[in-house]
Amino acid sequence: MTKIMKRYVITVCLLLLTSAAFAQTPEMPARVDELAAEYFGEGKPVVGGVIGIVDGNKRYAKGYGRVSLDSEASPDIDTVYEIASLSKTFTGVLLGEMVARNEISLDEPLDQFVPQGISVPRYDGETVTLRQLSTHSSGLPRLPTDFWQVAAPEPDNPYKFYTSEKIERFLDTYQLTVKPDSRYEYSNLGASVLGYAMEQKTGKTYEQLVQERICQPLGMANTAVELTESMREKLAPPYDEKHQPANNWDLPGFAAGGGLRSSMRDMLAFAQAAAGVLEAFPGLAANPDHPLVAGMKAAGSLHYEDTASNRRMGLGWHFNPSGDLTHNGQTGGYHSDIIANPKSRRAIVLLTNTAASDADRLSETLWKSFDWK
Repeated sequence: MTKIMKRYVITVCLLLLTSAAFAQTPEMPARVDELAAEYFGEGKPVVGGVIGIVDGNKRYAKGYGRVSLDSEASPDIDTVYEIASLSKTFTGVLLGEMVARNEISLDEPLDQFVPQGISVPRYDGETVTLRQLSTHSSGLPRLPTDFWQVAAPEPDNPYKFYTSEKIERFLDTYQLTVKPDSRYEYSNLGASVLGYAMEQKTGKTYEQLVQERICQPLGMANTAVELTESMREKLAPPYDEKHQPANNWDLPGFAAGGGLRSSMRDMLAFAQAAAGVLEAFPGLAANPDHPLVAGMKAAGSLHYEDTASNRRMGLGWHFNPSGDLTHNGQTGGYHSDIIANPKSRRAIVLLTNTAASDADRLSETLWKSFDWK
């Protein structure tokens, strides 16, 4: 047996040992490879990334392009990426999970979750609710009005200095300019304030809540706000849309809005749960009343609709025109996308280390190419 053959056999055996669930159907690879070739590699929009597919009990994942411009290696299911605003879907699931535990209620007002002496934004005396924070209908702006002033010392890592304490000060002084529930307005701030409220309620960090209440039941070992040593070793370096090296982002006050890092192995587990494939998780399948099961269902249900902008929202999730759950995300050097549908029990996840929205077109094309409606 040649060295190349030995290396191939060892690699295959390791993949089988680490995750027997990563199976593939015969027709998937060729079509995925064909479409991916248009986006990954030399002269293409994306340096590298991993495509993941959920088809009921089956998970399929494959890396494309290069893990970095300094390496010929391709990324794999354990390569780590900033998942950016995909974090908001975790935040929505957490909200539903906490409701299932009777810790909070969806329509509880924000002023119940801030320290004594801190005011919250109001409009004609009305403040925002947790549901509105999760559905981008709170009236809070996309970013605090002083955001770029705070970001000025390090604009390539813009969230670095905007801490929870600064969010508290902003909430204490800001007045809403529109009535809550009157319109959809995408808000990184709103989702992050929701995470802040959860922290205040539980006395735990957002990262702790995600890991204890979502990651542990789903067997996700490499999803975090702060990189562990092993995650850092597997982190794909970030690139901007021109394939120039970019900075990693730190989001101390905005973790719930976009601060998570993860791998495809973990994200496929999350996507599979979002698609309602509970038998893939024996602990959840045996306990249909588990708070995480209720949280996933609540997050994937319709909670707000703005007919003027044709926006429909779950908790953290957007609904596309076909009724699929979707979200994308981008930081300075990464772009990610997820689509899931509990009716078809299928999902697609795309993680890349290039800040280029071309990845969204790829995931949408992949989704439509399998006729998963």
